[in-house]
Amino acid sequence: MGHSTGVLTFNLGSEYDLTDALVWNVNFGPGAVTGVKTMTISISSDGASYKQVGGTYNLTEGTGFNGLAPNDLTLSNATMAQFVQFNITSNWGGGIVGLNEVEFLGTASATTPEPATLGLWLLAPALAFARRRPVA
Repeated sequence: MGHSTGVLTFNLGSEYDLTDALVWNVNFGPGAVTGVKTMTISISSDGASYKQVGGTYNLTEGTGFNGLAPNDLTLSNATMAQFVQFNITSNWGGGIVGLNEVEFLGTASATTPEPATLGLWLLAPALAFARRRPVA
C-alpha cells in the first residue's frame, strides 16, 4: 500500500528569483508507472504561507530507456522565494510516486548574502577588536 499523491517541499537555503524548474520523472523499468503525472507548484519566502505559481503541470511519463529529457516547467508569476512546494495530484499508475531529479533556475537575491559572506561580516568586528589589545 502506497501513495499516488503528496507534497514535496524544497528549502533552497536563501531567496531566489525563480524562473524555471527542470524535473526528471522516475524512469526505471518498462512503463515506469511510479512517476508524477500532474502537480502544482507553490512558493514561499517564510515556509509558512505559500502562493501557487503557474497552473497544473503535466509531466512526461518515464519510458524506462536512457536519455529521458527533463520537464522544463516555467514558473509564471513567480517572485522571490526560499521554499518551493510540489503538490503532486496524480501519478502514471501504481501505488507510489517519485521523481529522479529536480533543478531550479533563477537568480540569487541581491539582499540575501551567501553564508560565507555573512560569516565574514560577523567575524570582522571581532577580529578588529582583537587587534586593538595592548601588548605587554
